[in-house]
Amino acid sequence: VPLLVTIFYFVLAEPPAPALRGVIGVALLSSATILSRPLSTLNWLFAAAFAILLWNSHELFRAGFQLSFFLVLALILWMPPLWRLLFGEREPDFLTPAALIVHVVVRSASGLALAAAVCFVCALPLTLYHFQQVTPWGLLGSILLTPLISVIIVLSFVTMAAGAVLP
Repeated sequence: VPLLVTIFYFVLAEPPAPALRGVIGVALLSSATILSRPLSTLNWLFAAAFAILLWNSHELFRAGFQLSFFLVLALILWMPPLWRLLFGEREPDFLTPAALIVHVVVRSASGLALAAAVCFVCALPLTLYHFQQVTPWGLLGSILLTPLISVIIVLSFVTMAAGAVLP
């Protein structure tokens, strides 16, 4: 099902490198799950880059391709160790429903802030190179706007899917 939804989204959206990267990643994840094989996120990331560069080798020199793949690579490599360093590996054994909600909200907000910080720091060299700009408010903007944009994207996708089924 995730593969079908991803392909449907890809057909509706324009096919830039990040969308193609996502489709290839979901296809490899789905294949690994169906075949009961271990998943290697670095393998699917490099497979996606290879496929995109085979299709259009000029993508290598575009800011969007570089930022997209470099930031996903940074998240794959840096998020797990930083998360363990900041929050440890153990989850609480038992939480009341109210405590569980607080726990999930705090962990989600912490994860969002950490991911935004990793992306901000890792994107600095590329944004300076391509755009000759530093956006110090970008980190705060990412943290504040990501939940809103996520809701908008989901609602837009539901609207497009409903429009395709019910004209």
